[in-house]
Amino acid sequence: DRFILLALEEKQLEPNPPAATQTLMRRAYFDLIGLPPQWKEQGDRYREEWLGISLNLTEKKSGLPADVLNQLLKSEHYGERWARHWLDVARYADSSGMESDHDRPNAYRYRDFVVRALNEDMPFDQFVRWQLAGDELAPENPDAIAATGFLAAGFSQLLNVPMEEEKLRLRANELDDIVSTTGQALLGLTLGCCRCHDHKYDPITSRDYYRLTRVFNSGDRKDVPLASPAQVKEHREKMKSWQNEFDATVKARDEWLKAARQPIAEKLRQDKISKLKIDDKQKKLLLDKPDDTEAKKLAGKFKKELTISDSEYVAALPESEQQKWRELDSVVQKKQKQRPSDLPLTFAYADFAAQPPDSWFFERGDFLARREKMEFGLLTVLTRDKTPDEYWHAAQESKLRDDSTQQRRALAEWMTDLDHGAGALLARVMVNRIWQQHFGTGLVGTPNDFGTRGDKPTHPELLEWLVGEFVRSGWSIKHLHELIINSAAWQQSSSFDEAKAA
Repeated sequence: DRFILLALEEKQLEPNPPAATQTLMRRAYFDLIGLPPQWKEQGDRYREEWLGISLNLTEKKSGLPADVLNQLLKSEHYGERWARHWLDVARYADSSGMESDHDRPNAYRYRDFVVRALNEDMPFDQFVRWQLAGDELAPENPDAIAATGFLAAGFSQLLNVPMEEEKLRLRANELDDIVSTTGQALLGLTLGCCRCHDHKYDPITSRDYYRLTRVFNSGDRKDVPLASPAQVKEHREKMKSWQNEFDATVKARDEWLKAARQPIAEKLRQDKISKLKIDDKQKKLLLDKPDDTEAKKLAGKFKKELTISDSEYVAALPESEQQKWRELDSVVQKKQKQRPSDLPLTFAYADFAAQPPDSWFFERGDFLARREKMEFGLLTVLTRDKTPDEYWHAAQESKLRDDSTQQRRALAEWMTDLDHGAGALLARVMVNRIWQQHFGTGLVGTPNDFGTRGDKPTHPELLEWLVGEFVRSGWSIKHLHELIINSAAWQQSSSFDEAKAA
């Protein structure tokens, strides 16, 4: 409030008076859970049905009751409301978009992760790290695996096209989408400009862009098991064992039936089924004699094919052999029911292997104009006193799985590093997004562009103070909500004052 009052005093303005308690409650409900309060009159008191809060709203009090704010932040609807804001930033959808627009039946697990993380007030730095490399940081945790759906959430064009050149073009576009979204969502930087040339206004080069592209070129979006590598290996072994046993039971049953139906098959072969039977007498079918031309076309031996199903064979067997069939078939059916359940899947991002594939610098963004191979790297302008290789080496030294490059883990550690990496900018971008959702406009009016072409902060000291509070609280988003909602700036009346407007 002090920062805002100083700015108002410089313009010889005064803040509006505080809003009524009932107005503040309605405002808080919409801000935090997206639902209006449901008041029920109970004598001289009112009970709010969503949260079960009982208050006397006839008393003329100012300010928002503390228990109302606490209950709203504990509500499951809080995570649902604020997940919508983040999912918009992450370009989440239940389908792939573009001309294919196929459904993604397992994409919802990322959405549900975001809701849970916000409800549990997961530290935002961990929230970001898991979205970039949860499968590398915590491979035993299903939520960490689902969190990488952030990288998989963007549009996806048809990749199973027959033309190799078209595949390369689509792959380059998808990698650009991931790099651009990561830059705007987390850093407020327009990295996509560097696909074809160095950034015209910000100190970001095309080499920076293609170094980041290499990080994501090591993997792809796909349905992955919501399980650790050890669990996946164990499940595969169980499936292999079951399949071998199942195949053996089927083979035993089918071989028995093959032997049992031999007498029936032999009898059928001896029967004259090729003759036309009419009125219990065997007769031959006579055709008009064709001319020489037609005769050449029609000459030959015509056959009738007779197919008999297993059930028909079994029905023709003696009762004792039918009983044997039923016993063998019941073993097969029992084994079928013992098939291990499939592991749940999530639409996420995963590396192809431990060794990263070649990644190239494309001249002027042309995916056919490969100029040189790119090494692992990060944004030079945001890296201080620590090299990208040091981040990657540290990630490899502490790796928890052997089938991943650990490049995304290195990126995640750099992204949240306050001392040597991009952590300070990451915190500013998120604080600005929270402020924007409460007030309609951020302290920086361009939330996706903190570069030189973006808006300057209207209250830079306030932004810095909020960032400090955010980080000191353990990157707690709910702490930011409490600071903002308890402020006089948020609680002032929204009534229009013509004199102030003038």
